[in-house]
Amino acid sequence: MARELSLNQQQTEELLIARAGLRNTMREVFEYMREQGGFDRDMARETISELQAEHEKILNEFMTAEQVKTYLDRYGFNTRRFGGRGRGN
Repeated sequence: MARELSLNQQQTEELLIARAGLRNTMREVFEYMREQGGFDRDMARETISELQAEHEKILNEFMTAEQVKTYLDRYGFNTRRFGGRGRGN
């Protein structure tokens, strides 16, 4: 992925940290939702949108606009499984 996005070493390290943080946050949010007694698709879709926006802000701190665009096009969220519209739709 780093080569595909033309990331330098620092950017690669930052991306690994950002992705790990995103995974952890998503896991915690969805565990909390399940613990509350249900899994609401609308709430999941909204949560994913919010997390995606925050993740994109973080990426913009250390990647170029083109790198961010390529990353999101190839590795971004796909909310279609929650009944929403994913990237490219």
